[in-house]
Amino acid sequence: MRGLAPSAGGPCAEPAIGTVWNLCFCRAHFAEAEAAALQEILEDDERQLELLAGLENERHHTNPILARFLEDAPSITEMRSRHEGGHQEALREAYKIVEGRIDPVTLAFDYESEYAKLGPVDWWWETHWLLTRFMRLAQERGYSELIKMLEPVRERACAQVVLAEEDCERRQAAVRRAKGAAEAIAAEPDGG
Repeated sequence: MRGLAPSAGGPCAEPAIGTVWNLCFCRAHFAEAEAAALQEILEDDERQLELLAGLENERHHTNPILARFLEDAPSITEMRSRHEGGHQEALREAYKIVEGRIDPVTLAFDYESEYAKLGPVDWWWETHWLLTRFMRLAQERGYSELIKMLEPVRERACAQVVLAEEDCERRQAAVRRAKGAAEAIAAEPDGG
């Protein structure tokens, strides 16, 4: 069963069906945790291959076959892009939108300001990925208690990703409607 993150909906009442990071999850939360873990591993592997390719190309006696193999290894990139949509689906299935649970900083964010290049959706995704990576590293080192402490924080980030995406879509739709109405008024022959 998933942890106790109040912002993620509290304890899950569904029966556990699988484990990720040695934690038990119900069907929906297992699918999300498994997809997150897979996505993080593929992203990490992709970075490692890029690093190895860069190192090989910097050597004085470059092995051209190895360098080409490392640079052209599309399998990890392809696998990562194939699984990316699956994680988004699993995230939305596991963490339903619940009114009143959105982070106040997300609600206060001004999407129309000039500095709004990165917003709450980006912040929560970054938090989610950093926690997922940290949990994998903790599992590799056998820190099961740390994983148990991190999971409610990761769940909160998951729930906030979904909530921030919905908030952003809703507010941007409102801005588009307002602009459309203003353009319609300006297009009238008498100017409104």
